[in-house]
Amino acid sequence: MSVRHAAVLLVLLPAVAAAQPIDLSGVAKPSPNAARGVTVWFDQDRGNLIRAYPTGWSAGRDARFAKFYADWSAALAKLDVSKHTDETKAEIADLTKRVEKLAGEHAKQVGERGPAAKWVPFAADAVGLEDARRRADPLDHAAVAAKLDRLKREVQTAKEAFEAGVKDGKVTKDAARGAAAAVEDVARSLRTWHGFYTGYDPQFNWWCNQPHKELDAVFTKLATAFKDAKDLPNDLTPEPATITPAAGPSDVPDLVALMAEPRSEMAPVLERYRGGQGRLPGGGGGRNRGGSAESAKAWLDALKKGVEFDKLSRAGQVDYLLFQNQLKTQIAASEVKADPPKPREPDGSGIRGRPIGDKQLAADLAAELIPFTPQELIDLAEEEYAWCLAEMKKASREMGFGDDWKKALEKVKTLHVPPGKQPELVRDLSNEAVGFVRKNAMLTVPPVCDETWRMTMLSPERQLTSPFFLGGEVIMIAFPTDSMPYDAKMQSMRGNNRHFSKATVHHELIPGHGLQAYCTARTHTHRGGFGTPFWTEGWALYMEFVLYDKGFPTSPEDRVGMLFWRMHRCARVVFSLGFHTGKLTPQECIDYLVDKVGHERDNATAEVRRSFEGGYGPLYQLAYLIGGAQFRALRKEVVDTGKMTELAYHDAVLRANRMPVAMVRALLTDGKLSADGPPEWKFWTKR
Repeated sequence: MSVRHAAVLLVLLPAVAAAQPIDLSGVAKPSPNAARGVTVWFDQDRGNLIRAYPTGWSAGRDARFAKFYADWSAALAKLDVSKHTDETKAEIADLTKRVEKLAGEHAKQVGERGPAAKWVPFAADAVGLEDARRRADPLDHAAVAAKLDRLKREVQTAKEAFEAGVKDGKVTKDAARGAAAAVEDVARSLRTWHGFYTGYDPQFNWWCNQPHKELDAVFTKLATAFKDAKDLPNDLTPEPATITPAAGPSDVPDLVALMAEPRSEMAPVLERYRGGQGRLPGGGGGRNRGGSAESAKAWLDALKKGVEFDKLSRAGQVDYLLFQNQLKTQIAASEVKADPPKPREPDGSGIRGRPIGDKQLAADLAAELIPFTPQELIDLAEEEYAWCLAEMKKASREMGFGDDWKKALEKVKTLHVPPGKQPELVRDLSNEAVGFVRKNAMLTVPPVCDETWRMTMLSPERQLTSPFFLGGEVIMIAFPTDSMPYDAKMQSMRGNNRHFSKATVHHELIPGHGLQAYCTARTHTHRGGFGTPFWTEGWALYMEFVLYDKGFPTSPEDRVGMLFWRMHRCARVVFSLGFHTGKLTPQECIDYLVDKVGHERDNATAEVRRSFEGGYGPLYQLAYLIGGAQFRALRKEVVDTGKMTELAYHDAVLRANRMPVAMVRALLTDGKLSADGPPEWKFWTKR
């Protein structure tokens, strides 16, 4: 099916669903299966490990997976489900059998590699280069080049030994087939390794590009020799391998607590909706992604008639309100008559984009349950900026620059690592952040989450719109390549210096987006369609607030780096709302970032281009600060008053899954909820 036809079908789906009567009577009820989340957690953790250890020839991979299966097998064996429902018992029994089966298949696969291993004795050593890259181990370029050259000779020797073995009848069909697959696996691993460094590390280019090219060529010749071998004898069936599990604490979460988590009666309603329309509506910072207004009206009517709000649990009521809000948003989107676009004179920036106007902004803010006008949000941002500026001047005075904070900022920008060293810095900063949040019992960091995040490098083209890091399970690192002009290289290094990076790494990984992605894939997944940047970006910025207040920055230079980003988020509110209300041009937005935040001009241009051409919703850029302010206000309400510990609050937010922050408040506080909608929350008061 063509992309065009698929898009047409997707547009028609809601109308088809709306044409059928929707009866939700009796649908809203808690699942009798308390163990479904256990299976989800197992599958997600296994997926993380598979992505982190993609090749079977990686040293330690076999022991790591043996540990994973052994840990889960032991935890499931200890689980008492005698008082649970038959559905729960069946789920645990099925998962127990599957874990045993997967462990057996893993041992069998390791055993089947045995006959091939003789003909690829270099495999684990070669893959070790990619293993070291994943850990961001320091590179000894000359030693690595020598290793590549040695591996080339070993591969040539292996080819000769294989050809001799074929003549002597010592090579079997399975061994040749497995060896061919192994060589291709190893070659792919080294291409990933090479692609990560080349262009970003000048020493790597000089030492390693040619040896890798030569090694890759002999890999191809060896794989061809394995595949072309004819008239080979059959193998005996290999025995499953006996694998000693890796040492370390268990990977398994608290299964009793996981099964005891409240189950929303609305989950089956949302699953039925998803089944009819393929997705939930809404999300994206004012960007409506749902179906037709007619479909939404039909579902809204069915929701009111078929679900008794007052009989729902707290979690069910929150899901009801989430779904209702998104349906109403979908309907309102068809009724809002946006302001006609105002003609724009070319401003020299070359940045396109259309201001959405006051009416659409008001509708989008209402959909996100933000009870403030654009001007009130600008006031909030400017007040926050004033606090940041005062803090920045304190740090500047400690650095010896008096109140001239831009000189202090200029000094910090020069404190970048040399080309090629940014991955090591990312590793160190991630370890520092994870250690800090664990030491201070800020939140729970599951070991598999910390173990399996990965790195990649942003291309020069991608850095035109993303001049800084992006993240999640994979952190995408911005740093210059050898193909960039000199000025672009310098601006990239200055904009990604070690003190700016101290904030961006934990924002993108843990406790920011990486941890968010890990948790939302495992708990209350029926809420996945209610995503909003006010939750996603607001949380990551809120974590910056908390870390700053707890003393994570240990020097004035660190504080300058973290304050730079907070000022940047304040500026995003001002320039994005200024643009969408027609008060600022893209060039004026660029100038604002340079003047108020101290951005490099190329980086400021990339930020503005990203904001208006990067596919983000019109509220996305302001969602960082406003969402962060919401989480900070909720913290005052539930933590500062002693109703929840900090650890409990943070874990509850992450495990509840994505939703507007006002609905997080509805979930975690005990005020009465009404089917009419969540209570208005004036989360911001002046400092």
